Amino acid sequence: MPRITKTPGRRKQSRWSNDLFYVEFAYIETEIDGQEDHNNTKGSDLRVVGGDITITFFSVVATRINWSWRKLHDLSKDKEEHALELYRKSIVIDCHLDSTITDEYINKMLDSGLTAANLDGGGFEKIADKCKLVDEHPEALVGPVTTVREILKAKEERKIAILLGAESASELLETRGPRSGHSSSSIDLLPLVHKLGVRIVQPTYNDRNVFADGCAEQANGGLSNLGLELVESMNRLNMIVDCSHVGVKTTLDVCEHARFVVSTHSNARAVCDNVRNRSDDEIKAIAEKDGVLGIVSFPTFVKWTHGERGEWPGIEDLLDHVEHIEELVGIEHVGVGLDLVEGTNMLGPLVPGKGLLSWPQIYGMPDPDGFIRYTKGLASITDLPNLAKDLVARGYSDREVQGVLGENWLRVFKAVWRE
Repeated sequence: MPRITKTPGRRKQSRWSNDLFYVEFAYIETEIDGQEDHNNTKGSDLRVVGGDITITFFSVVATRINWSWRKLHDLSKDKEEHALELYRKSIVIDCHLDSTITDEYINKMLDSGLTAANLDGGGFEKIADKCKLVDEHPEALVGPVTTVREILKAKEERKIAILLGAESASELLETRGPRSGHSSSSIDLLPLVHKLGVRIVQPTYNDRNVFADGCAEQANGGLSNLGLELVESMNRLNMIVDCSHVGVKTTLDVCEHARFVVSTHSNARAVCDNVRNRSDDEIKAIAEKDGVLGIVSFPTFVKWTHGERGEWPGIEDLLDHVEHIEELVGIEHVGVGLDLVEGTNMLGPLVPGKGLLSWPQIYGMPDPDGFIRYTKGLASITDLPNLAKDLVARGYSDREVQGVLGENWLRVFKAVWRE
């Protein structure tokens, strides 16, 4: 029986690794009574041999077998060093970061090797805060950036490029009448917002607004007439429409009408059934626009576990989303958008019915201490190198790893910013 060894590069249908014992059988086919049988395939003495462990299977019966087993130390020392060196020289972009940016956190961002981060600039006050942040830290931050050249220069200078996005167009474009005090949304403000550096905008957050239905809205009504006007205006300004928090119909409407579409922080709903994740149809539609989905490490977007018992997913669960999107549309449509909220009180101690617990069907329940914990292995900005190590461990090539870390986002930005 031949030994299973590492196959260079990546295989679409199967991946074999002697270093980490990762095996995937796409289809096992044999001939039974002279005919090919895809439905009741039988095999015997199927052996996986690596290191000091041998596992033997007898009487395998399946149409499709997906099996993985990981050693605690995933990579050899040489391959781990290679993964870290690859990470150090890569453009690393987190396309959605909600952490509180203090002096201490800026140092953490620099230590993490981050090249660029998309911060929430939803509303003029938030835009002013982010611009002030950059002005007060010229030695570490640049922005708001609106060109790929600025991002590449930030990498050379070991600084962090700050992009501005908005999680809800209604917050960004809200106006309040001087007499009535009533608020409304004016698309006429969009060119001004663009001049201030905002380049990525979501039509709505989880719920419904005047532009679209969010992912928590049961009606799933898609874009409104005003939402279509918003998308048309963003097209004229070369802005990116973000579908992270929107409903399924909204995503599909956006992909039909927008020039540039992404989901900065969503995983695959087929892997983890959460309305905040994107369905296969949505992923395909975003990929057809040459867009990217940023994988997010918020726990209930990765895997439903018993958070109330202190059980949380691990980085290996997040990599399952990467593989699903890769198999569905290609690894070139996967990026990073961790949606970290370090330094905030969003994760706890939580009060029932308030904050994230207003949507327990989306965000889950806290542990006995009242906290929600991020995915193990990718719970902090300083954990980003772990992503490179795990991608290498799963057999992705250097080029594919660098694509996920940041080059795929750069491809989108180049198209949007016409560079």
